[in-house]
Amino acid sequence: MANNLPAPDIAGHHVNTTSQLLLEIVVAIAILALLVVAECIRRRWHTPMAYVVLAATLLASGVEVVFNTAGELWYYTPGQHGVISTWDRSIPAWALCSYVPFYGGLGLLGWWLIERHATRLQMVGYLVAVWIFAMVTEVSLISLGVYRYYGGQPFSVHGFPTWISMSNAAICVTVGVGAARLSRSLPPARQWMAIVLGPALTSAALIGTQFPEVSALHAGHRSQGLVYAMAAVSVVLALVLGLLVLELVPAAGMPDSLRERALTPPPNSAHRGADRESQPRTAVARTVAPALDRAGRAR
Repeated sequence: MANNLPAPDIAGHHVNTTSQLLLEIVVAIAILALLVVAECIRRRWHTPMAYVVLAATLLASGVEVVFNTAGELWYYTPGQHGVISTWDRSIPAWALCSYVPFYGGLGLLGWWLIERHATRLQMVGYLVAVWIFAMVTEVSLISLGVYRYYGGQPFSVHGFPTWISMSNAAICVTVGVGAARLSRSLPPARQWMAIVLGPALTSAALIGTQFPEVSALHAGHRSQGLVYAMAAVSVVLALVLGLLVLELVPAAGMPDSLRERALTPPPNSAHRGADRESQPRTAVARTVAPALDRAGRAR
């Protein structure tokens, strides 16, 4: 079939419109909440990086259709509120916007943990927690009747191929660590350039770690043994990516915090007020002292 389309019974399946509406509402509320969080971070930590993260993950949603085709995922089309239609498939609005609360929101959570001096081992726990959350989320979405995977996927649980989730967790870790590092390394105006990292890093994590499995899925003479083996390889690649990124977090946690920086006055600022108060007195002393000295000599 053109562009690896699913069987007609899947391609013609009608989307659950109630679930679709529910997801649109939930995603919209989540984005609004994250915008409030981003503004709070901008004011308290004096950095626009949270806005940058949200914009970058929204831009990253453009790669969704690439993964859908390679990973054999299909959003039910009849009744769908589609936004993008290309490669003989359509992507709904809620799916594109969900990149913001998932990758962006969980990435901001990782950044918040780092700013609270989370150790590297604790961040590994965060990676595992996001991995589990990603699996639970996708199983729930599939049960809502808005999309499904096809093509004999390995390691499937209730229709969800679990080999995919580690790459999603690695992306969230990369967002969190990247936000922590770039907010310290770049001045606020130049932090906005990091928006381009959204689609670049998402593509690298999804395709760069999952290419063994998607290649096996599309092999001319496909072997189920090879499909399962390459799925395991993809999981290992994604796990190594996540652990490698976490090497940028000190073992004992970040020694400083943007929150603490914002609350701590600049060095010697406590003495500046006293210095300013003493300046007029010093000027008077410089004027009066020579006069008193001359008067003493005259006597």
